[in-house]
Amino acid sequence: MLIAGCGDVGIRLGLELTRLGNQVFGLRRNIRNLPPEITPLQADVSSPASLVHLPPEIDIVVYCAAATEGTEEAYEKAYVEGPRNLLGALRGNLRPESRILFTSSTSVYGQKNGEWVDEKSATEPTSFRGEIVRKGEEVFLNGTHQAIVVRLAGIYGPGRTALINKVSSGAGIFSEDPPVYTNRIHSQDAALLLAHLSRLPAPDSIYVGVDDEPAPRHEVHRWVASILGVAFQPGSLPSGSPSIFGSKRCRNRRIKNRGYSFQYPSYREGYGELLADGS
Repeated sequence: MLIAGCGDVGIRLGLELTRLGNQVFGLRRNIRNLPPEITPLQADVSSPASLVHLPPEIDIVVYCAAATEGTEEAYEKAYVEGPRNLLGALRGNLRPESRILFTSSTSVYGQKNGEWVDEKSATEPTSFRGEIVRKGEEVFLNGTHQAIVVRLAGIYGPGRTALINKVSSGAGIFSEDPPVYTNRIHSQDAALLLAHLSRLPAPDSIYVGVDDEPAPRHEVHRWVASILGVAFQPGSLPSGSPSIFGSKRCRNRRIKNRGYSFQYPSYREGYGELLADGS
């Protein structure tokens, strides 16, 4: 199994796959932080010349490389050029039955008014990020091997504590009216969900990777503030402005119907553990 872009989620995934008895290769630019269970491959998906020593006869590829910065150029390199480069380099290394998983994003959905969305909902992104990630999905879905797109929401977990930091600093103030719905997934669930899909018989081509409970942003911030013991004062948005953040409720019914059970079904379990650990 090859994990391209083997960062936080990739390492968690690799450790789970090796625990299940698989040989796992982790491809990344800097291999110093890879655990010994994962065989390192130093390469850069944006550089075809670095992709010349990939292992043969790969059964599963997981592409979870991320943009190094928030620019349009960086997104193109990570989500369009990188997939094309890797697929080109893997020509001849994959078995006919090999499977490719791509970690996409719920940013491909453009809904902003609290709508429920799932795998069948329209994908009409309103940002270049969503548009480019959607192009990356098509690179894999139009390829020669079975592809599974996993649209992950905001990933949080150990080392991903921006929301906690914002609330603890007193900056966690967001509108109650209209509510700004948010979606998330714990980094461990993101990894275990990918492991589940890597061995799932007859999978669908697209899954939404979010926990069980979309929640208004102010509700999450208020709950974190109550645990931290800091003051919380919700603000309001300008009249007629849905939110610069977007507002949608992502449904995870498809992945749950295929047997995945979330370790962190809502923000309360996930952030509760982080706060208890002092992360």
